[in-house]
Amino acid sequence: MLIITKTALYEALRLVIGVVDQRPLLPILSHVLLEAEGDQLSITATNSEVELVSYAQLAEQVNGKIQMTISGRKLADICRALSDDTVVSVRQSDQEWVSVRAGDSHFTLAALPADTFPTVIFDAQAHSLQLAQQNLLDLLAQTHFSIAERDIRYFLNGIFMEVNGQFVRCTAMDGHRLAIHTVLLPDDRQPSSDCKAILPRKGSAELIRLLNADDTILNLSITAHHMRVQAPHFSLTCNLILGEHPGYQSLIFTDFENSLTLEVEAFKQSLIRVAILANEKFHGLRLELANDTMRIVANNSEQEKAEVVMPVNYQGKSVDLGFNVNYLLDVLNVMRADRVNLQFNDEESNVLLKEEGSAQDCYFAIMPLIL
Repeated sequence: MLIITKTALYEALRLVIGVVDQRPLLPILSHVLLEAEGDQLSITATNSEVELVSYAQLAEQVNGKIQMTISGRKLADICRALSDDTVVSVRQSDQEWVSVRAGDSHFTLAALPADTFPTVIFDAQAHSLQLAQQNLLDLLAQTHFSIAERDIRYFLNGIFMEVNGQFVRCTAMDGHRLAIHTVLLPDDRQPSSDCKAILPRKGSAELIRLLNADDTILNLSITAHHMRVQAPHFSLTCNLILGEHPGYQSLIFTDFENSLTLEVEAFKQSLIRVAILANEKFHGLRLELANDTMRIVANNSEQEKAEVVMPVNYQGKSVDLGFNVNYLLDVLNVMRADRVNLQFNDEESNVLLKEEGSAQDCYFAIMPLIL
């Protein structure tokens, strides 16, 4: 029997519940695996793409090792309905039923055999490195929005991670935009070897949800088919997307003829206002640059028009740049600096965006929209 406080149990369940399938093809995927030994409890959830394990401390030690499965969402709903000071006991009466008691409440839930719960067999021969939690969060959060969605070019449906000597670099692109972020590794955290991997959307989204913005050291292990991230409060393992990621250097490392620096917040608010009348299908707008002035213009199919004029320090040639406004806003929303630098050549070339004065090695490229 497991005895644990409601708070400890619910916090551990809350971490993994996002992985539990609501309409699984296999009934076992709607369950979580509870494993206890000593005073430690681990809760595992999987959807066959991502396996997530959280940890909690029991109120009383158990004898030997206990394993059982139980509906993840039903157990979470039970915990949510209990007061914080409640002590919960969980006992498996036989292979088919689990009893949950909490104060004056008693629940009997269906169980499935624990030995049928699918777990990842992780290759011990893995590339390994250590990375601060804040660094991994930055790498993923500032590139995740550029992942393609259900693209037939399957290698675009995830974040491309490169571990190379003294840095880790994450890249995401969907054919219309690209985000790239690089973190340098200190000398005492050099990787065991260089490697590359494509982390799928679901895995990166779960990590962004789980990670905290602090300097806790994480252990990353990467094999040919899986990546595992181990933190003090969770362990996440996900399948990798197999394939070669296309090159991105030509979109970033290019000599641009023109540049412009803008205040991030002022630029963002101007875009939001103009986007009200942008075309509902293409979400397009134009940045018209000439004589230290930028006009942000949007039209729609009803011939309506929105325009904002911003004074800027621009001395280049007159140019009319078309963009999907949502792509611009996605970039500005993840920037932490106060100013953004735009570099470009003409109406048909990509535009490079970078935080002005930031220590972060982070770039964004957006392809033009011909309006």
